[in-house]
Amino acid sequence: MIVGFDVGGTNARGLLIEPSTGEILDRDRVSSAGEGPILLTKLVTMVKDLGERNGVGVEAVGLGVAGLAHRSGVIHYSPNLPDLVEYPLGTELAAELGVPVSVINDATAGAWAEAKLGAGRGSENFAFVALGTGIGTGFVVDGRLVLGANGFAGESGHVQVRADGPAHHTGQRGPWEYYASGSALGRMGREAAAEGRFAAGIERAGSVDDIVGFTVADAVAAGDQDALAILDAFGREVAVGAAG
Repeated sequence: MIVGFDVGGTNARGLLIEPSTGEILDRDRVSSAGEGPILLTKLVTMVKDLGERNGVGVEAVGLGVAGLAHRSGVIHYSPNLPDLVEYPLGTELAAELGVPVSVINDATAGAWAEAKLGAGRGSENFAFVALGTGIGTGFVVDGRLVLGANGFAGESGHVQVRADGPAHHTGQRGPWEYYASGSALGRMGREAAAEGRFAAGIERAGSVDDIVGFTVADAVAAGDQDALAILDAFGREVAVGAAG
């Protein structure tokens, strides 16, 4: 069996997987907070617990991490996981468990998962776009996963779509994820509510400042016309970057 981890800014989610079929046998979750050694201990415990609970051995581990994951397994940059930056998580986890460990950007991992098990099956060339707190992308070209010289390929969320746009928290001006991520959807909802164009958002969240992307999504699901207008504007921003 193998264990796959999704290490995000809030949680580290683990799956016990039968590799020949991709069947998920068990899952677990812990907080991803803490410096590298603290997270390492949590991941080691989770791997052992998943194996023992199901009476199986774990032969390999994969880590999809929200950040610039170098081919060596070191995370060189992550705005949501600052305590992991420059920590050799992959090397340390392999040493603790005695099994091979692969570390890769989470969206790049998602692209390969779709290639093998999902929407990308049968396609030699496709792009995978993950809209979350930011925007992550992965690319498969001629049937091969694109990694780049250092493993950093596919950070399309940071591509400029408006050179004179507002500064993002990375310092880049007008990047795609400023306009088309889950964070952007929340900001668009707050702006609309402040201008009197999203009363349902205030009703759901309690105040303008508490409106987030999920608030807009809930209102869309309920058929609120203001929320649908926000989603339409958001969809155009997603399309601009996707077309590029």
